Amino acid sequence: MVKFEISITRRHLYGVVGLIAAFALVIPVAGWASDRFTDVPDTNVFHNDISWLADAGVTLGCNPPTNNQYCPSSNVTREQMAAFMHRLSDNQVVDAATAVTAEDSDTLDGIDSTGFLPGGTPPVGTTVRGNYALGNDSSYAWDSFSWGFELPGRPISHFITEGTWPTAECPGSDVDPQAIAGHLCVYEAEQSNVSGQDVFSASHGSGDADAYGGSVIGYQIAAGDFWSYGSWAVTVGEPIAASGANGGPALP
Repeated sequence: MVKFEISITRRHLYGVVGLIAAFALVIPVAGWASDRFTDVPDTNVFHNDISWLADAGVTLGCNPPTNNQYCPSSNVTREQMAAFMHRLSDNQVVDAATAVTAEDSDTLDGIDSTGFLPGGTPPVGTTVRGNYALGNDSSYAWDSFSWGFELPGRPISHFITEGTWPTAECPGSDVDPQAIAGHLCVYEAEQSNVSGQDVFSASHGSGDADAYGGSVIGYQIAAGDFWSYGSWAVTVGEPIAASGANGGPALP
């Protein structure tokens, strides 16, 4: 049996919950005091996400019994993850059972997914979008994502840094990510104390993604916290033979 272990920080836990919410219907819940944590100021890029976790009753704090801190840079243990998921279910923050029977539960980006998911590929020209967020207080950090199916070949990858103009291949923005067929475009919305941001593949290295997903990596400039976040879009295209930076051969 292969066993996988992952390490995520508490401030990135909202990404796990957000992944669940992407396939579920969000149910309104009673709110708590949003600014209850003294170590999560308004200037924290994840402030609203952490406040949402507290309002939903998913997180209670990290220093009982006072619980006025969130410990945003601390890793989440497996036992803590169990508590988060238990509260997520008990408080009915999302209702996966309802989502299964929802009218749009078999669609992706407005296209009927029953013909190609699971195990298939959407039609050429289909665009799938998502978000990324990386941060840490060590030398580097990354965030991985998947579009939920395998493309005909590896997409040509582009990283659009904050303040950079759109390109012909990536005509969108961080608030409206776009990519032409056969390309993956990652748009950085904001960053701090980070350099060398790029798309990354464990199999193919920097500047490349895989046919099923990719990662964004960034490196710390000076001691202290650093972060980068934004959005991405990938559009299904025909297999292509690409070469050069940000685009390797169209192999799986």
